[in-house]
Amino acid sequence: MASLFLLLLVFTIGSPIAMSSWLLHSVTCLFALSQAGKLAKYPIFWLLLILTYFFATEARLSIEYLLIAGACFIFGSSKSWVNLDKSQRATRLLIVFIALIIANFIKYTFSELGSLLLWLPVMLAINFKNEKLNNTILNFLGPFILIFLNKKTTVLAALANFANYKKSKILYLVGGLAFASSFFFLESWRHFYNTSFYPRILIWQGAFKGFLAKPLTGHGFGTFTLDFPIFRELGNVLGSHANQQVNHGHNLFAHMSFELGIVGILLGLSLFYLVFKREKQALIPLLIICLADSPLQAFNQFIIAGLILLPLCFERSNIDKTLPKFNPVFKSFYSKLPQPFSFIAALVLFGIMLYSFIPSCIGHYFYDHKEINQAIYWDAKHPLYYLVRGADRINDDTENSEVNFKKAVELAPNVPYFYGFLASAQLANFKLVEAKESIDYALKYTGEDAYWLLISAILNKEKNETLSKEQYEKAIELEPKLAKILTNPDLPSFRFIGSRKGDPRINAFYRTGKRLYVPLPYIEVNHTN
Repeated sequence: MASLFLLLLVFTIGSPIAMSSWLLHSVTCLFALSQAGKLAKYPIFWLLLILTYFFATEARLSIEYLLIAGACFIFGSSKSWVNLDKSQRATRLLIVFIALIIANFIKYTFSELGSLLLWLPVMLAINFKNEKLNNTILNFLGPFILIFLNKKTTVLAALANFANYKKSKILYLVGGLAFASSFFFLESWRHFYNTSFYPRILIWQGAFKGFLAKPLTGHGFGTFTLDFPIFRELGNVLGSHANQQVNHGHNLFAHMSFELGIVGILLGLSLFYLVFKREKQALIPLLIICLADSPLQAFNQFIIAGLILLPLCFERSNIDKTLPKFNPVFKSFYSKLPQPFSFIAALVLFGIMLYSFIPSCIGHYFYDHKEINQAIYWDAKHPLYYLVRGADRINDDTENSEVNFKKAVELAPNVPYFYGFLASAQLANFKLVEAKESIDYALKYTGEDAYWLLISAILNKEKNETLSKEQYEKAIELEPKLAKILTNPDLPSFRFIGSRKGDPRINAFYRTGKRLYVPLPYIEVNHTN
């Protein structure tokens, strides 16, 4: 039970949505600190840390995510995990995956719906050989997986897995029927193309442009949400919403090339080569998953690679079964620092972790308790805190609100909706030229957002009344609630609209449980009457 609890804990803390809670954020950091001694021994980690510090566009956030990701990854190479035989690891993972399936089915999950379960077919392919396919547990679980998993990528990968075995015709047939029927009962092919396939193409194009901008080292681990918007290709739809914030590349190679450049591509290819050399039957489902999707919200890929793929690096020694031996192919990647350097490195890394985690966790605590000034005092480099303080002050102190929005833009200069908030404060302060520049930036990289369209309509009212009217009508069409809000200047729109839950892709990175909106009635009353 202890090992199962630890596995569930790793999966939970490995989810950035779970980190929306300051308590789980703190648990995550404690877990990373517990792995510091082991993590510090690997030169490849120090290389990534140095590249992140000097080349990441948002080094403060990138380093924290890299430290946590590294801890999740190193757990997979620990003796307590590797020294379990293959069937023991498979059983524990299978139980955890079943728990995740149930959580996804009842829509109670700490991760993007179905993202961690994308890797289930790979785990089955690695841990269940031909002779084990007749195992009653797997025969029972197979149809259950194919019918109840919500991601089509998972179903396709599972089918590719089962196709490796001649005895799996029934499972293959059930899976094929489940996949085909989903288009009749859940959505049409046209809807699937418009909301899933076509948006992925646009995301890949944007990720490639971002890679070309910083090809060697990338933008930094965990920076996709912050840096991707200026490279994105806008279409009529993108993940069901034209203005949706995107925080992963929907493709393993696209995502890693954007965040870690050529270094990340090499690391990703090394894992594929490992699977090719050791577990060929898992290569096809792994390719399907990594080309069609990417469960890369922060550190999920490190959890999966650590628990499922990394143990393939080890071979049991005939002399001492408790001392695993690295596969020679990966010695260059996972060689360890010699003593006493590893001890010194561990002390240094422990200090880096404390310096990174303590302000972050304390700031997060005060943020969750709505003490935003204290949050900024402890963590002065988190852009969300300034964004929230600016939104809170816009009704009472527009000048201070603008200062806070400017600071948020300074810390995260590529996030379009930050500019939308800044435009609202600049408009309230009658800085119309600056407001026009800010809102144009927001619309250029965000698409047709109702709130930004309304601000732009106000700014265009005198110089281009036709455009202003078109933008106003489009805003009401996109968000009908705005019509009701704008007829009542006393209605607190930031509560009225912001009371609903936001897109989990936005919540994930910024650790917040709600979306923020500017109080538009204030702007409407003061500038359009």
